[in-house]
Amino acid sequence: MNNIFGINVTNNKDNTDYDGDIFIRRRVSEETVKQIDAAYNANQQLQKKASIPTWLEIIKLIFMFLAIIITLGILKSDVSLRQGFENAWYLYITGIISLIGFIGLSIYGRRKEKKVIESEELTENIRSSNEIAAAAMQELKFPLEPQSIDVIADKYKIKNDEKKQINFNTYFANVNLDLYVFIEDGNLCLADLYKVYEIPLSSITSMELSKKKASLPFWNKDEEYNSEKYKQFKVVLNSQGTYFTKYYKVNIRDTSGDFVLLIPNYDQPLFSELTGVNPE
Repeated sequence: MNNIFGINVTNNKDNTDYDGDIFIRRRVSEETVKQIDAAYNANQQLQKKASIPTWLEIIKLIFMFLAIIITLGILKSDVSLRQGFENAWYLYITGIISLIGFIGLSIYGRRKEKKVIESEELTENIRSSNEIAAAAMQELKFPLEPQSIDVIADKYKIKNDEKKQINFNTYFANVNLDLYVFIEDGNLCLADLYKVYEIPLSSITSMELSKKKASLPFWNKDEEYNSEKYKQFKVVLNSQGTYFTKYYKVNIRDTSGDFVLLIPNYDQPLFSELTGVNPE
């Protein structure tokens, strides 16, 4: 069975269509799509303005590592600071320059960020984005204050009639999509600002815990992954910024075909509350 949010890259590595796009029942107009895209691009430009260039970020990290390594080396040496300076003055100078460089670039980055945060441009961007989002939600006939849920997307290739999962990149195999969720006319509705998927509740046959774990790039909730609310789900964050969590396979048997919907364990309670479908 195919994941509703699975991407087949067998013949096109740049494919972005989901296998379950046949469940899309309504979309926003082309004009609204342009407005959403424009707001997103404006937001990306503001983020770029608020951060230092990548090459300066790399230099800042180099300064930081040099300052740490040299400082630790000096502290671990068996000679006095004066004697150490006389023996290897160039290391002391390099350490001081690295520390000053790191502090200077950090201050520069914070000032750029503060300038954008306090700018009218950001205020206008937030106002405009909220208006566009509200208009899209109205166009798609969202209920008032819809809840949100994560669903797991994956990529795969077909080779010798077998499905092989393809990681999104080195750090994570899956992506957790943050979607609006609501029930309408006997359908489970999953939506973003562009479209609404409708899955008949009568097509959902069962829900089971997967033996695998998903590796995810985002944490989409307001509370932290290790907060009181979510710590029971034992989500793990590694040093590369990847989240690992168990997930449930929701089996769907529909006239459109047999599919699965992958729900992270931390959103299973909400999914079961909305659909009435509980894990086996």
